[in-house]
Amino acid sequence: MELHRINGRAIPEGMGERTDDDPWFGITSNARLREELGWRPLYPTMWTARDAGAL
Repeated sequence: MELHRINGRAIPEGMGERTDDDPWFGITSNARLREELGWRPLYPTMWTARDAGAL
């Protein structure tokens, strides 16, 4: 729903009632990138990117 909001789109009807059996599906970790390479995202969330004018 956040992607719809940040793009100024209407949330599709019934979207709030949808559930996922595994809410962590597709969630990945960047811990190894941080630990081994010292990588840090420039914008850690889409909201910080928006606030910085990057979107």
